[in-house]
Amino acid sequence: MDADYKQNSLDELFDVNPVPLDEFLEGEKYLHLRGGLSGEQFKAVKVSTQIYYPELVDRVGWDVLPNFNESVLLWGKGSGKDFVSAVMLARISYLLLCLNDPQRYYGKAAVTAIDMINMAFSSQQAQANFFEPFAAMCEEADCFKGQVKIKRDFLSFPKKRIRAFSGHSFGGAVEGKNLIVGVLDEIAEFKTQKELEMSGRRSIRAPKYSAEAVYDVIRSSVDSRFSTGKVILLSYPRYKGDFIMEMYDRDSVDENAYASKGATWDVNPTVTEESLAIEKRRNPERFQAKYNVNPAASEDSFFKNENVLKETFPVITEEQSPIYDDLAPRFKPWFKCNHQFLCSMHVDLSKSKCRAGIALTHQSGTYNNKVYDNTIGGYVDEGLPIITIDYITSFEAPVAGEIDYEKVREFIKETRNRGFRIGVLSFDGFQSVDMMQHLTKAGFQVAYRSVDRTTVAYDDLKTLLYEGRLTGGYVMPRSLVINGQKKPINVIVEELESLIDLKGKKIVHRVGGSKDEADALAGATQGSLELGLWRFDDVNMSVEKASDSVNRFDAMRNNVIIPGHRQDELFNQPGNFNYRGTP
Repeated sequence: MDADYKQNSLDELFDVNPVPLDEFLEGEKYLHLRGGLSGEQFKAVKVSTQIYYPELVDRVGWDVLPNFNESVLLWGKGSGKDFVSAVMLARISYLLLCLNDPQRYYGKAAVTAIDMINMAFSSQQAQANFFEPFAAMCEEADCFKGQVKIKRDFLSFPKKRIRAFSGHSFGGAVEGKNLIVGVLDEIAEFKTQKELEMSGRRSIRAPKYSAEAVYDVIRSSVDSRFSTGKVILLSYPRYKGDFIMEMYDRDSVDENAYASKGATWDVNPTVTEESLAIEKRRNPERFQAKYNVNPAASEDSFFKNENVLKETFPVITEEQSPIYDDLAPRFKPWFKCNHQFLCSMHVDLSKSKCRAGIALTHQSGTYNNKVYDNTIGGYVDEGLPIITIDYITSFEAPVAGEIDYEKVREFIKETRNRGFRIGVLSFDGFQSVDMMQHLTKAGFQVAYRSVDRTTVAYDDLKTLLYEGRLTGGYVMPRSLVINGQKKPINVIVEELESLIDLKGKKIVHRVGGSKDEADALAGATQGSLELGLWRFDDVNMSVEKASDSVNRFDAMRNNVIIPGHRQDELFNQPGNFNYRGTP
């Protein structure tokens, strides 16, 4: 706004003196909303529609709010996001129309249009959910009578050259627009660029329509034209860490942005949690994401019960941990095996050579589950294996370096030296031929095992977790640098939460995640299930043969596989593992 025009009186600046927001919402000459907006909806509209310069806001007599240039509304489905979006654009249209010369007020050429856009993922969503209610709102309000013209997917106020568009991701909707406000409707439906690349959609157009690309285009268009312009993001989350949640986390600590998060019933009191009971019962995980804005780690999460993960892998202190957990883990002096069971170890060597996950497990007993046997017409005991975790850890490469595989080999040998009897040592195959040959010569029973080609290993791990038959998973959080700050991260829980089931064919991690320790755990538990329950007599190492299980250990050498006896019932299952500490 030029300095001279800025000093004009209010009568000269305005054709019509603007009314406060509450009157605009409920007044008979305006939107005339019966019942108005909820407190959270009203606040979001108020901070997102203050497009006048602060000096003018003060002269009009309204509260001068911080100049929030962005609003992130992380609200549940049914909270009224589309309705609130329509109200926002109607309010901004009204404020612009009240100005005598909006182009001159913002320092624009007289022939320049001032544009608004609501960008949705699909044309149907753009039309039905936003534009039709918005057009009806403007058509029926007395304050817009005789000024508005409505077309198929945009409306305009020709006298003041103000336009409002309804766009979608495949329409090139932003080109040529002079945006003062851009609304990104259900932005979480837009795939991130990495998700598009992972899905194989590598066409020349794909990056253009990623969530980041759509946001960047809208953001840059607004910033380059209006200092009081707004970008508004609306969505419920699809999975933890998706685009809307990342933007909420970022903007909630940004003094120039407004961030609001709320379950459906908190934002829209006309909806109660009880009224959604059927939705909650049919699909509790989806309910948490869509309505309670508390999603699983991914939209297609393999492990949807996060509480089970946290209960299975409780946090312990650094003093209780048996491992010095740095880039190259080492055992503490006091850590030794205190059980008599045969173990399975699996090593997952990362393709990027930046991380290697290692897990050691053993079958420590069985759980007697009663099942009906048709052949005898009665119930029988089914011995279901109980698997106990001895440890989970990983080696990480230094900055601009690679993992020292020699340290990995020494760690494996040291596990044996600490008294653990390793029945099978398996590798995923990648970059592991040399290591497998070396450890075979060192007396280990080495095998190849892939947890990627099928979902079998992860299916078994999931069953063990959900049935409470996986124990001993005490974990010390690892300090990782995230956004420039060190944060304690429970790595195995983070990795398991990030796993995605690709249509029952493969288990992968979501974009930006990892699964080195998760793969190691899945491989180790699979090995323990195959080995079965073997207990050793520590005094004389004597063999008590099970009826059908001893042949698999014919190739014993160097006390790597020490003869033992197979057990079909729970026997001396450790009640606690002192070397793991007691959480």
